[in-house]
Amino acid sequence: MKKYKTKTNQTKILKGSRGITLIALVITIIVLLILAAISIATLTGDNGILTKAQDAKNDTVVGEEKEQIKLAYDASMADNYEKGDYTTGVTSDKIGEHLRKQGQNVEVTGTGIISIKFKNTEHEYTVDGKTGKITKIEDDKQDENLGKTMSIRELKVGDYIKYGEKLTPETYNTNIAETGYETSQTFETDTEVLWQVISNDENGVQIVAVDNTFSNTEEMKGLSIKGEIGWNNIEKVLNDLCRKLYTSENYGEARSIKFEDLATLYNLDSTIDDYDIIDENIINESSPLYDIFIGNNESAEKENSLKWFWLANSDSMPGPEANDHDFLFAYFWTSTGVDKEEIYYGDNSCANGVRPIVVLNSKVEVDISDASADGSLPEKAYILK
Repeated sequence: MKKYKTKTNQTKILKGSRGITLIALVITIIVLLILAAISIATLTGDNGILTKAQDAKNDTVVGEEKEQIKLAYDASMADNYEKGDYTTGVTSDKIGEHLRKQGQNVEVTGTGIISIKFKNTEHEYTVDGKTGKITKIEDDKQDENLGKTMSIRELKVGDYIKYGEKLTPETYNTNIAETGYETSQTFETDTEVLWQVISNDENGVQIVAVDNTFSNTEEMKGLSIKGEIGWNNIEKVLNDLCRKLYTSENYGEARSIKFEDLATLYNLDSTIDDYDIIDENIINESSPLYDIFIGNNESAEKENSLKWFWLANSDSMPGPEANDHDFLFAYFWTSTGVDKEEIYYGDNSCANGVRPIVVLNSKVEVDISDASADGSLPEKAYILK
């Protein structure tokens, strides 16, 4: 009996010991997990050791980049002083030049307030061209806007748009049976050209290319038409060309600019046939979209003239006895030019640039993730979502 009792007591003791060990193990694991969580937070939290180390590294890089910008600014000002220029600020070209001499891979744009982007770090800064004040564009401003969009209805006339990147490059070959000209010409989509809002009204949001589209035919860059055939088909050719090269199924339908577009933009009577009136309204630096319609044309002997481009516009056709020269005279009334005598060519044909307009689809939205892209300048052009 004593042996039996002894064995029973030992069993009870062993069972009790096993229970205490399991509880201790569980408590130990819990404590370890808590310590691990505290350690991870200490290392990686907002105020953690690793985060602070990364912040310190970023601060060092930012300090170095600002110093490089300052050196480039000072060098640019020194260039001005050597030329005796003590009033003009630095330009983006000069700062970019000196930064690249330092071995920096940068993108530098703008006038007055110059934007600088270091491509290796994606850090962006602005520098005042006159005072040299350097400001970093904070990343959190970009982050808080990430994914934000706005309706195209919020766009203003004159806002710059990057539309070309949404296009699939196409080719258009003119048909001599439609142009009346002796040879066919080839036009290709210009995906690099910027666009500006020309109207935002009951007809929708319309954007216009900031420059003419020309053919890649060396002997005749402008779209060439000739005689009665060209006159009868010019509107169709213009619209077909623009539609083929600049229409995007998801973003908008393209057509040629027409006289009525300018009449609307400049509050003109669309029935007038006096281009001097257009000149007076457009050749004015305060006029809407002044920069994109005015330029020093190589084909014209007159500065500050309208850039030559065809206007899709129906007008009175010359009489039944008209010859090629008479039709050429009439072409003047369907295109912007300076003096009508200057648009004549020896073979009684005429060539002008092509200016497309796109009516944006109503559901298209504008990406406003980048707070610095406000559409006010070419380098700050809006991106379509």
